[in-house]
Amino acid sequence: MAQRWLAQHPGPRLRAVHIDHNLQTDASRWREFCARLCAEKGVPLKVFSITVTDASGQGLEGAARLGRYGVFEAELAAGDCLLLAHHADDQVETVLQRLFRGTGPRGIVGMPTVRRLGQGTLHRPLIEVSRSTLTDWVGAQGLQFVDDPSNLDPAYDRGMLRSSLLPVVAGRWPAYRDSITRFTRLQRDMLEGLPALDVAQSHFGESVLSLPSSESVGALATRIHRWLNLGGVLSPGYRRLQEFARQCLEAKEGAQPRLSLDEGEIVCWRAQLYLSALDQPVPALPEVLTTGDSLAGRWGSLNWLAQAGEGLKPGLAATLRFRRPGERVTSVNGVTKDFGQLCQERGVPPWWRDRLPILEHAGEPVWAPLLGFFTGAAPYLATSGEGVTPYWQPPNCAE
Repeated sequence: MAQRWLAQHPGPRLRAVHIDHNLQTDASRWREFCARLCAEKGVPLKVFSITVTDASGQGLEGAARLGRYGVFEAELAAGDCLLLAHHADDQVETVLQRLFRGTGPRGIVGMPTVRRLGQGTLHRPLIEVSRSTLTDWVGAQGLQFVDDPSNLDPAYDRGMLRSSLLPVVAGRWPAYRDSITRFTRLQRDMLEGLPALDVAQSHFGESVLSLPSSESVGALATRIHRWLNLGGVLSPGYRRLQEFARQCLEAKEGAQPRLSLDEGEIVCWRAQLYLSALDQPVPALPEVLTTGDSLAGRWGSLNWLAQAGEGLKPGLAATLRFRRPGERVTSVNGVTKDFGQLCQERGVPPWWRDRLPILEHAGEPVWAPLLGFFTGAAPYLATSGEGVTPYWQPPNCAE
């Protein structure tokens, strides 16, 4: 299927990525299956092993999703395309899950067919094909596949939908898939008919609305109101929105106008509005850890990508800490800068700079999110064998 898609979209070179979440007893067998299949087809394969924990309160499903999308984003270079095999039944389940969570208008349209991811693009070419149609096609082609037992496990949200709820729904409303699909299409058409909002997502999972080069206070207040409603956030009174819009449009360089909401706040920085929901005060970090072992808490989650000859040596005793006042760090290219200045150059918003966990070993800073490795990592980098590279997910990072 991927080869057929590439025939219609020339450019990208076909390669495969397998992510072992270490959640199933048969995980090693699945990895071997992927390796054997890719070898038979002559497709290059990269295998990543991640550790998933629900200690942050997001559940195993959410934590696993964050983990694998972190790998996807890191692997996608400019011009790359990630093909995912989500189908129409997956879309229906996603819409129902979001409904039960109280999603906003954007969430009800389900998973997009195409969207940006990292430096590349994510595609779901099978999103309108039903599971039964795909099953029939796979059987007709005589293809082998791996069936994940958690698909029907009621301990997981999707497993509960598939094994318990949707069979009951199908018994009463057999055409529910078509009905929900039609509803999401109508909702998407309505949203696309509105003037486009220049909305993105920051590295920290925050929704970001870009400010125009010239706009009236009233027009900006209206756009902010739409932005909040589309994200399912209760909008404050219009007078407060107008005053905040005025502050943003008149803000001098370096100013950070803020608007408090029932949950979180909007911060204006560098001609962009950030919908921030940070907790106060700054949560404590774990005092000790071992490189390669994943951790999670109110400060976020730290996971590791395992890859031959890259990253840190596993098994090192390390700590996590926040930056110290006036701290200076030296990047791997030998340039020493103030930590805050380096954050500014890398586009880290001011309110996140005191919350970036710094990995430290033997009293030396080794690594920080978005800033990469420091010179303190040099003695501990893996030159042969399997290394581990840390990646951090902020708390409450949006899906």
